[in-house]
Amino acid sequence: MKSWVFSTLTMVALLGCTRPVCAQIPDAPLDATVEVSNPQPFEKETFFITLTIITRGVEIRQQLDLTGLPDPSQIAIFTPFEAQPIERRIEGPLTLETRRYRARARGLVPGSVTLAPALRLTTQQRMRSLFGSMIEERPVNLTMPPALLNIKPLPPPPDDFCGAVGALQVEISVTPTELVAGDLLTVNTRIRGEGFMDGLRIPAIPEAPLLKTYPVKQVQTEAQQQVFAQTVIPKDEAVKEIPSLVMSTFDTTLGTYVTHRVGPFPLTYHHASTRVVEQFRPETTTPPDAQNQGSPAEGPSMAQRLKQRLAHEPHVIARATRSTAARMAPADGSLATFDIPADSDVQVIDRHEDWLLIEHRQQRGWIPAAALSQPGAAGPEPSEKVGKAGS
Repeated sequence: MKSWVFSTLTMVALLGCTRPVCAQIPDAPLDATVEVSNPQPFEKETFFITLTIITRGVEIRQQLDLTGLPDPSQIAIFTPFEAQPIERRIEGPLTLETRRYRARARGLVPGSVTLAPALRLTTQQRMRSLFGSMIEERPVNLTMPPALLNIKPLPPPPDDFCGAVGALQVEISVTPTELVAGDLLTVNTRIRGEGFMDGLRIPAIPEAPLLKTYPVKQVQTEAQQQVFAQTVIPKDEAVKEIPSLVMSTFDTTLGTYVTHRVGPFPLTYHHASTRVVEQFRPETTTPPDAQNQGSPAEGPSMAQRLKQRLAHEPHVIARATRSTAARMAPADGSLATFDIPADSDVQVIDRHEDWLLIEHRQQRGWIPAAALSQPGAAGPEPSEKVGKAGS
């Protein structure tokens, strides 16, 4: 009988102590607001949406549910809401914590928009009683004061508008500008900064009678940077420059279009360019006797001159001391056409200054003379006999 009475009193005491503990939670344990960094952005201009939650004496779960956001076709929120550092301060017996979550957004359609999201979360508070402590959780639904947006349309664009909107920088370059006719050039266009850069229309170098061009391709995509490249090939030394490129972007800090004009880009050619291009002409199928009877006005071809100079020793062999690239012309900036592994045997065909024209596995190219071992490293002299390797 005594045991039953004790148990009943214990339950009454436990139930009686829960009501005062619940009353210790403030009537408004948290507040939430939403705000935008720029209430009047231009169409496609990036701005920030910030969710602020202030708690008083309670904790909240990390998972938050934000609903009631605008239609994605009207307002694009293109990054998650990222947590910012928590701010804490003491107010009497309570600890106030300010949490901020920020996301990037942009308006896609001009007009007025109202942001009135609803927030669902769960609060947590440690409860104390005669028998220890426990965590009490409560679901909370909050409707926040609305934030107003007036999305402004872009002014009528110029013909060379590429579609980029924001605080952006444009860089256009051409490499290399010292070359051999037939080398490949790359026209690089880099756009970086905070802004809209989807579906850009990048200007291209147009094709000309002595200028071979390829379409512009996107080669790098990052959150705040886009890089494009176009391959261009000057076919002749008569091409003295790559023409200027012009493009416009919309600068949201100025509220106007900005024109970027770069170029023209002057070109210089190596003096041996004509000689090198001849090395890559296909061999004629005319019989040897007919070749030797070439027209005096035209003179012997490059292939014929090489045969005459090297007729007595057609197989000058040397070994590569290191892996090296064979190039179209005797210059470091010339196009690399194939690689020669270390310890490979090559046939030396001709020499220009410190460069050797070699043949390796039925491919020809120029390599530095220092890349070959003696005795073939010297290569054939322009007006002297060429000795066999090992002679």
